[in-house]
Amino acid sequence: MSTRSRIGLLLEDDSILSVYHHWDGHPETLGVKLVKDYNTKEKVSELIDGGDISTVMSRATWDGTPTEEEVVLYYADRKDPDVDPVYAETDFEFIQQTASCGGEYAYVFNPRTSQWSCYDRSNAELINLYKDAPTETPLAV
Repeated sequence: MSTRSRIGLLLEDDSILSVYHHWDGHPETLGVKLVKDYNTKEKVSELIDGGDISTVMSRATWDGTPTEEEVVLYYADRKDPDVDPVYAETDFEFIQQTASCGGEYAYVFNPRTSQWSCYDRSNAELINLYKDAPTETPLAV
């Protein structure tokens, strides 16, 4: 069973550009991966530019070929239609987009603070992905 989520980048005008992420969207998996490996605006932009994602933590390509390092499986790589990033004018619209794809978690990278925020839709709470520091968030709860 999948744990769906959205991965977003907060833009200068406080809008959000985001993509769908299908597998392992829990903060303990995807959240840790985002904090560890996608911790700059450039890295997050590059991740999102590829469009909707099956997983950012695959050890095999779409055809099943094993890989030494983790790879991102973009749906565009297997020629799926309608997988481009989507724009949300407000954080509320971003949460609606997360809900419409069955997403349980909404992640947003804030380039001003270089930190991720995670919103848990099941209980309408923010999850601190940084154990020793408060998480600043652009999401209005």
